Amino acid sequence: MKKIEVHCKTKYSKDYDSLIDIESIIWNAKENKEKGIIFIDKDTIYSFPKIERIYKKIIEKDKSFNNFKIGYGVQLTSKVGNDKCEVLLIINKQVGLNNIYKIMNNYTDNIDINEIIKNKEGLLLGLIYKEDINFDTSIFDYIEINEVIDFSKIKNKLIVYSNIPNSLYEGDVKGREVLNTYRNVKNNIECRLYLDTEDSLNYLNNEEIVITNSNKLFDNLDYIKINDDTLHIPNTINYKDFKKQVIKSFNNMYSSPSKEIINRLNNELYLVNELNYVYYFNLLLTITDYCKKNNESYLLDGYINNSLIAYILGITKIEPY
Repeated sequence: MKKIEVHCKTKYSKDYDSLIDIESIIWNAKENKEKGIIFIDKDTIYSFPKIERIYKKIIEKDKSFNNFKIGYGVQLTSKVGNDKCEVLLIINKQVGLNNIYKIMNNYTDNIDINEIIKNKEGLLLGLIYKEDINFDTSIFDYIEINEVIDFSKIKNKLIVYSNIPNSLYEGDVKGREVLNTYRNVKNNIECRLYLDTEDSLNYLNNEEIVITNSNKLFDNLDYIKINDDTLHIPNTINYKDFKKQVIKSFNNMYSSPSKEIINRLNNELYLVNELNYVYYFNLLLTITDYCKKNNESYLLDGYINNSLIAYILGITKIEPY
């Protein structure tokens, strides 16, 4: 029986636990004849739209990936009473995408578990189990283990297994493409991927139940659309149309622009295209328009406040000159 990896981190994870490229992870899982994989980073959902775009590009190369399913989640530090623990949120229904955004918008380190439960619809709530946990675990949908433990201490729970670090830059990669951009970051790069089934069972002293449960957990997930226009990240404007919109607004705003400001505009447009940030500016435009109509405001990151494009489009009133 093949084991689904239910907690695979990307290079965007805040704990820098994985530095292998997303595309390599997906190819590797498919080459091992897995039917899917669940991505869960620490303290961030930044990778969600990136994973979806990469996944769609892979399908264009190989149609067999249409039967390969991607799952999305996040790992957060939380408090249950006075106890600190690591909890996992996996989106299993489309409504869960809305709720995971709500939770992340209000997330602070050691968030109370009750604050998470308030927005739990469409989400599976997991707990990374440690031997010293002494609180009631009945509020969790499943328990994740990544070490050999005494199973008798866990009662009536869906137990899944995940997260043994493997060094994937030592000739052990089975995927077709390894985009090792980060090879020079560390001498010994490790990625949390998965052992094959035989090695997993040996590591767990042949506790095959966790392999079965990992598959059951995965099978409970719907296909999730991250860039759904009815949700949070509109993705209806391509770069060519976006550039026309920006240049038109720029020409209306600056009748005789300096060479310096023209270079700044061209540099920013290049970066927007290179980083696939059209969807991000489109999202900010949607939020800005909503806030103007409803006399509300929202917080912008500092680098957006220093963006000429953001100023031209009316996202910020701060001119970066």
